[in-house]
Amino acid sequence: DEVSGRRGVASMYVHPPYLVDHRKVDLRLYVLVTSWRPLVCYIHHQGLCRLATEAYSLDELDDTRKHLTNYAINKKSAAKAPSAAAVKAQAPSATSAPSSPKLVPAEAPIGAPPADSSGPKIGLDAFREILSADVGEGAAERAWEGIDDAIVKTLIAAEAPMGQAVSTYIPKDGGKSFQLFGFDVMLSAGDLRPWVLEVNLDPSLATDAPLDLRVKGAVLTDLLNLLGVGASGDEDSEDGAREEDTTVSEEEAEIIRRVDAEGRRARKTGWRRLHPSKISKQGRYAQYFDSGRVRLHTLPFAGCGD
Repeated sequence: DEVSGRRGVASMYVHPPYLVDHRKVDLRLYVLVTSWRPLVCYIHHQGLCRLATEAYSLDELDDTRKHLTNYAINKKSAAKAPSAAAVKAQAPSATSAPSSPKLVPAEAPIGAPPADSSGPKIGLDAFREILSADVGEGAAERAWEGIDDAIVKTLIAAEAPMGQAVSTYIPKDGGKSFQLFGFDVMLSAGDLRPWVLEVNLDPSLATDAPLDLRVKGAVLTDLLNLLGVGASGDEDSEDGAREEDTTVSEEEAEIIRRVDAEGRRARKTGWRRLHPSKISKQGRYAQYFDSGRVRLHTLPFAGCGD
């Protein structure tokens, strides 16, 4: 009766979580939405892995340093920074996304910094290597695919109200609009199932450590390059002539042209498009959209072929 008489949020504690160096971790992933109708979203290759500063256990549930990975909490802890095994790959590996072209007149801090020992976090590239070494390439790849899927479905859940708000308050000729989100995701142990903990509308871009400067600097520089800020008209030109599609209207053709041009710019940055994609072209997400807008979200965009 006491519970039913109150407003609140029902939540489930994820146990057991995937651990790094015996500690709980979560991932800060940077997701960019450049359009809601159609839904066009990207995830950046760079990101952060935040660690608790005490070994995980169900003892002392009130010990926030064991159970919370928030940087604001753990940066004040006297506990050690991540182990050498965790920080060894902080610098971009040979398989990292290529550096962004300098379309924007700014210096992106994409070089390898010294290992950051000032706080309980490592780069997403380091976490990728740790995960692959721990569970194998195949299982790690499935985990990343699951994260992509969770992000797309989360954004689809907001497509109806966000799309309506954009249509109401942003004129069609009002230039580029976008939103950078900070997705906080945790993996469960064993099945590596992704859990979306929170979506931050205004993710922190503070640079408390060299790692922050490297990651967030690359995210922002690539964001401007993807949007075409400072780009010449040649950047939007097609790689080759595309046959005219007589099955789409003039308005739909313009939407396709704009999204395809943006996609070509994205390929030169650390952003990877999650939707539209080959997977969405196969109809995986059609059931989650309002039936009246399915066609809009499944137009024949470039890069979505079989």
